[in-house]
Amino acid sequence: MMHASVAVPDWPVAAATSAGQVGSDEPAAVLGVGGVVCANAWARRLGVRTGMRKREALSICPELVVVQRDVRRDALRFESVLQAVDAHVAHVVVVEPGRVIFPARGAVRAAGSMEALAEALIGQIADVAGCEAHVGCGEGTLAALLAAQSDVFLDVEGSAQFLKRTKVEGTLVGVVPSRRAEARSCLELLATLGVRTVGDLTDLGAAAMASRFGEMGSLLWQLARGRDVHLPAEATTSPGIVCTRVFEPPLQNVEEAVFSARGLAEELVQAMGVRTAASGRLRIDAVFDDGEELSRSWSVGGGGARDVVDRVRWQLGGWAGGGPLARLELRLDAASADAAPEPLWGGRSAGNERAAAAVARIQTVLGEESVRVPRKVGGRTAARRHAEIAWGEHSPDDGRRSALPWPGAIPEPGPSRIHVAPVDIGLDGRCGHRLAVTGEAELTCAGGCADPEPGLLRSAKGSATIRDYAGPWPIDERWWDPSGRSRRAYLQIVLDGAAALVYCEGGTWHEEGRYE
Repeated sequence: MMHASVAVPDWPVAAATSAGQVGSDEPAAVLGVGGVVCANAWARRLGVRTGMRKREALSICPELVVVQRDVRRDALRFESVLQAVDAHVAHVVVVEPGRVIFPARGAVRAAGSMEALAEALIGQIADVAGCEAHVGCGEGTLAALLAAQSDVFLDVEGSAQFLKRTKVEGTLVGVVPSRRAEARSCLELLATLGVRTVGDLTDLGAAAMASRFGEMGSLLWQLARGRDVHLPAEATTSPGIVCTRVFEPPLQNVEEAVFSARGLAEELVQAMGVRTAASGRLRIDAVFDDGEELSRSWSVGGGGARDVVDRVRWQLGGWAGGGPLARLELRLDAASADAAPEPLWGGRSAGNERAAAAVARIQTVLGEESVRVPRKVGGRTAARRHAEIAWGEHSPDDGRRSALPWPGAIPEPGPSRIHVAPVDIGLDGRCGHRLAVTGEAELTCAGGCADPEPGLLRSAKGSATIRDYAGPWPIDERWWDPSGRSRRAYLQIVLDGAAALVYCEGGTWHEEGRYE
């Protein structure tokens, strides 16, 4: 199907500008966990690039204005852009704040031509939202999204040629944000195998991509082939999943609406499990007390109830001036059959239900991040095998990741207690000299003794005699990634009444956890 797309360049910075945090004529960058995630044209012209650390970016551009990433701000500020698009397009799907996609045929017919539609959209967005926008069209989801970035209008043949020569990293724009990290890992591996362009990826074939990368491999191949991913043809869509709630009396504020939406989202996710639906287009319909009706569609990609609640919160925040909320409906269309079904037996006890209700009340008052629980996610080191997540958050990839073999991992069982931050320690040999680890992962001591063995652990709390030990085990991870590389040598050591997992990195010893 021919789709059209609207893209607002550098949207996180544009949203910060709209919020008054950044001036429109000054270099600015949005900072995330891994460094700069977005920079405007002024900053890029001065040398600031995505992925740079804050210190490096400021050293290149001292006048750079840096703001922290805020996904809620991005979503709320994008509402004005959506209102401008709504004036010319009937059915719009938000891929992410800053990027939308819609079927081109009806909108083009109404405007007279694709050029006329693009001109009208760009002008309307500039007038209503005060920001620059790009419009493009192409056959299939990926071609349309990439065409908008380049302001080009592609026909069917042109779309195929355009995709064929596009760098393989371009497929990331067709993956929902919650799954881009997984997609990026797949593409990094493909790059090491010589797959540089989208054409190279399609040459691998659907079977090879699916067998090596599973669902993500199939998605990337479908995008590369020019298929409709976010808006499948109606003949192939499964019946929609609808959950509705009427509020008597109407809800007066956004916080109450979001709290109620969480329960509605749980119902939707349960229905998705029964119908084996993992992703699709989430339509949010709200009816306010004065009779006003508002509707918006979002792409969701298997993030569970938390993913749905986030989008409902963002959307209700954008509609904050709509008055008391009388009715809310969540509808999932075009869902793909790829989620695991509900279990045949088991389920939640009454105690679990009461605990879940209490946690929900706490999160309503203190925020969703106020209650956190551990989740097994898999990894080679003890600290990376588990992650702390907010109660109610769900990632379908955690189970598959934790079940991987992880060659070279620290032997099980892992420590029963992992330090929040590694504890600095010192390790001495039984010879009395300080120990280190060679590049071949062998113990060595400052005195040059043959076959040194650990004898004493030193820390801020005192020293402890080492009775026995195992290792060292070398773990060299992500050597190709300057920001994520790690080269360590681990030891398991037995103390009086306890045991510890320690490692040496960069010539310094640290304690990662304790066996208690």
